[in-house]
Amino acid sequence: MNPNRVELTATIAAAQSLSDAIALDRNWLVSLALPAAWTTAVLTFQGSNDTGTPAAWLDLYNETGEIVLSSAAASRGLVLPPALVHGWRWVRLRSGTAAAPVAQTATRLITCGIRQFA
Repeated sequence: MNPNRVELTATIAAAQSLSDAIALDRNWLVSLALPAAWTTAVLTFQGSNDTGTPAAWLDLYNETGEIVLSSAAASRGLVLPPALVHGWRWVRLRSGTAAAPVAQTATRLITCGIRQFA
């Protein structure tokens, strides 16, 4: 096992579209494993460097002004570019987009591969 890689679990509660916070501490989120029972929706991301207040969460966009999203499907493993959410202390995953969130029909656990700094 690589000592610089850990797995964390992001949980999206039933009837919700946002996961709990994942502590990256400025490490890289490099992979996601979606559950077999995923309700069809793209994944988008929020970032925060202070989870103390709801206003601290920001929708993440790329350098061309597009919302950062990843195509998601049931039982799909996703490899993410290391810079996708790098630099954020905390991230949350959203089922759907800010404009069109998709509530999951049951609690969903998403395995998140984190690459730690050596």
